[in-house]
Amino acid sequence: MGSQSIEIFKALVTRTTHVKVFDTKEGNCGESEMTRGKQKIEAQRKNAEKNQKAKGSQLEARAVGLKVICPICKAQLANQNQLADHYGSKHPKEKPPSNSG
Repeated sequence: MGSQSIEIFKALVTRTTHVKVFDTKEGNCGESEMTRGKQKIEAQRKNAEKNQKAKGSQLEARAVGLKVICPICKAQLANQNQLADHYGSKHPKEKPPSNSG
């Protein structure tokens, strides 16, 4: 009878393919991601570098995008369509310049 119970135990162990683990940090029951200590620290460092804000000013990048200048108030705009809208709201009595110039 002892060998029969061992066979049943072996059958049960080989059938088990998926185990759910209770995660005490998250407070939920789900599949736990097992990460080794050094890998976890490296992953945290990489995420910190990735999420770090860009150094320096964005003024140069912004200036490249602003190509049109209002001849009246010298406001910098990205394109002719914005210039036409700008004239409609800021200079309604003036006629916007043509798209050719």
